[in-house]
Parts: sequence; structure tokens; C-alpha cells
Amino acid sequence: MVLKGIFPAVVTAYDDNGDVSTERLEKLYSFLAESSVDGVFIGGSTGEWPLLTMDERILEAKIAVETLDGRKPVLMHISSLIPDE
Repeated sequence: MVLKGIFPAVVTAYDDNGDVSTERLEKLYSFLAESSVDGVFIGGSTGEWPLLTMDERILEAKIAVETLDGRKPVLMHISSLIPDE
């Protein structure tokens, strides 16, 4: 697969308590699925990804893949600053 076009770095959406928001992420990825971008890039260059727990990263990746449902490619940055993960 050759990737080309616009792949915006997507920020992690949080709820009012500072937890990753499933509802807000689903809305964000639904919006991007209907937009003119060619795909999405999660987990990189927005700053918060290295600070998320592994469970939060998995949750966000699952929401992105399930919500976009093959309509757009999902690129995921997969590094960690947390030595135990």
C-alpha cells in the first residue's frame, strides 16, 4: 500500500475528569471519516501519547479503527517513554 495525501495527527480527546473520552473520540473519528483527509495518524506529534497508559493507547487505537471502519487508513505511532511497557 502506498500512502499519500493528508494524514492529520489526531489529538486524544478527554472528558471533564481528564480521562480518555470514548464518546468524544468516536465523534472526532466520525467527523474525520466524512472529511476530505486521506487517513489519520494517532499517537504521534501531538504530545500526549507517551503519557497515556497502555490501556488508554489500546482504547484509542480500537476506537479509531472501529469508528473509521476501513473508510480511511489509520497510522499509529507505537513508542513509549514508560520503561515497564
